[in-house]
Amino acid sequence: MKKAGKRKKSKNAYIIPLFWVAFAGVIVLLFVVNMPRIRQTVNATRLGERIGGVPPEVEDGIPEIEPVAPVINEEDYPSLEDALAHLNDAITGQESQNAAKNPAVPADIRERSVYFMRMDTDGLLVRTEEKRQMAHSSTPLLDTINVLLAGTTAAEEARGITTLIPPATVLIDAAIRGNTAVLNFNENFMFNNYGAEGYLAQLRQIIWTATEFPSVKNVQFLIEGQRIDFLGDNIRLDQPISREDLGRF
Repeated sequence: MKKAGKRKKSKNAYIIPLFWVAFAGVIVLLFVVNMPRIRQTVNATRLGERIGGVPPEVEDGIPEIEPVAPVINEEDYPSLEDALAHLNDAITGQESQNAAKNPAVPADIRERSVYFMRMDTDGLLVRTEEKRQMAHSSTPLLDTINVLLAGTTAAEEARGITTLIPPATVLIDAAIRGNTAVLNFNENFMFNNYGAEGYLAQLRQIIWTATEFPSVKNVQFLIEGQRIDFLGDNIRLDQPISREDLGRF
């Protein structure tokens, strides 16, 4: 009876360790079988990084790179004031270059025609048209006749162009009445050192310049506010004179 009891106890001692070995084997097998799922879960939750500071595995062998904040040295960059100053200098310089290449013509500048005289190859006086750039104003006729009275430029004189209007002539006032330009000159207008040819030339210069305005067809001359009968010996000034009328003198 004693021998039989010892045999039974020895058998139980072997069964218990075998159970734990089998249990551990099952756990290991389950771990191995589910390894891909466990690895995916660890990577997705970054569990390894949170627990032990181990970077998670990534697919395709490409390591995950953590973004690194850039280190900015303020000394390497200009201040806002300096940046604005450089920008202003650049804009100003570009505008200066553009202005030099394409000089702008102000919108209030008008081109006017004025008439002078020159000697042709036959020794005859003929009129010649010249252009002037003039500022727009409310008195364009007055301004244009005054530009004519100012005379020729040095370049025009070099081309043989001259004026035969007496140099001390002053336009007192100017007005347009209907189709007539009424021009009031001082008495110096009446004295031309070149005689009859000079008188005709000064009339041609003024009448052709005044009638460049579309609304003006002829010119009435006044001297010190009064009408006069003649200029020189035989040029009548008591009526308005047109371009066509100049052919009668």
